[in-house]
Amino acid sequence: MPKTKLVKLGFLFLVLAGLIASQPRTASALLCCSTCDTRYDSCVNACAPGDSKCQLACTDRLNTCERSCSPSC
Repeated sequence: MPKTKLVKLGFLFLVLAGLIASQPRTASALLCCSTCDTRYDSCVNACAPGDSKCQLACTDRLNTCERSCSPSC
């Protein structure tokens, strides 16, 4: 009896793995490019007035966001 349960579980595992693998992959991890400016504005507003290091860090984050965002959003 345990052997048949293992076979059924193995078969179920293979079916589920096949279904998961057949699903189309989307780039949901990428941000939409329209969010980069909003995030930049929030970052700069959080900086102390005249804090050039903080503003430079915000600019670096903006550049990174723009390089990695999905323009298709």
